[in-house]
Amino acid sequence: KDIILMSIQEALKTNYSFYPAIVEDYVSDKIILTIIIDCFYNLELVRQAIDSVLVQSYQNVELMLIDNGSNNDVKKYLLEIYGRKNTALIKFRENQFSWKDTSKGVAVCWNAGLIHSRGDIVAHLAYDDMISPDYACRMSKLFMENDSCVTAAPLPVSIDINGNVNKKLSDGYKEKNKRDKYSSGKEIALNILQSNTKRIFSAPGEILVIKKELLIKYGGFDRLNDLTQVIKFAIHGESGFDPKAKLFWRHHSGQVNKQGSARYLIWCSEFSETIKDIGIVDMWTRIFSQKDVNILKKFIKIYHRSLATNAISAQLRKKNINGLGAVFVKILLECPLNLLYSIFYLNFEIVRMISEKVNFTKKNT
Repeated sequence: KDIILMSIQEALKTNYSFYPAIVEDYVSDKIILTIIIDCFYNLELVRQAIDSVLVQSYQNVELMLIDNGSNNDVKKYLLEIYGRKNTALIKFRENQFSWKDTSKGVAVCWNAGLIHSRGDIVAHLAYDDMISPDYACRMSKLFMENDSCVTAAPLPVSIDINGNVNKKLSDGYKEKNKRDKYSSGKEIALNILQSNTKRIFSAPGEILVIKKELLIKYGGFDRLNDLTQVIKFAIHGESGFDPKAKLFWRHHSGQVNKQGSARYLIWCSEFSETIKDIGIVDMWTRIFSQKDVNILKKFIKIYHRSLATNAISAQLRKKNINGLGAVFVKILLECPLNLLYSIFYLNFEIVRMISEKVNFTKKNT
């Protein structure tokens, strides 16, 4: 139990202040959806994210604003929005982010919002993303129509920094999210873990709306929430899906994963530590067959390796020798058990690049 509650305990130990909504107005016979938005900088994108929540057609939406030690312009704007109906505010004195722990904000800020939320179901919206006006209505309806529904998803749509739709990426999400209105969460989880099956769930990051009681029971949001939203939460029931509801996911150079890659981060330690902390293998052992548990274990091993090999491939294809050296130093320090495999992969990738160049030359002569 102590391991399961670790992320929530981390949030409780952090210095912040909670300000409940000044005015509340909820319809009593409908469930409440809490949408958490944590903010730090880039006021214009913050405005767009918050505006997309304020214009929801569904009345029972709680907006949980997180002032993550924000810049003055963002701080001032959040205080202005705080006076709106059904809007609560959490203020952190210090920003909960560092390049040594890039996902601390998830464990601390999101869970602070979860702890104080009024919602029956909870979602997180990044400061640079947006939702369609019918998002809350459609997501809530999935839960109200099916008592077995414990998670629900809209259709992800990729947009650029200016809000323009990236058609190629968006079409890919549409193709890889072809599933029924309700699906077994276990089936979705196993589908994600097996690369040789036709994808029925695909998202650029965290996207699921989750029952609050389930979030609390299994320790809240964690540092691997993009993955654990499915393999830790969705597995406990059915997962709803409404492709008419949209989450507009903004792809741009300021994203943490892209900035982290430029700093040669590989996140091996974060992955292995979180997998251990949340006790995911034990959880699966209790509710899945041994065959399925073995699939999970295999996925964990491959995924852990891929964090290193993807970083190697990125620097090698950029012909960045210094960057390649920096990545190998990170591997040695963070996941030394992957070192020999990474050396093998480096040689394999070099051979593949040479083969690609030879084939390209032949084709064009």
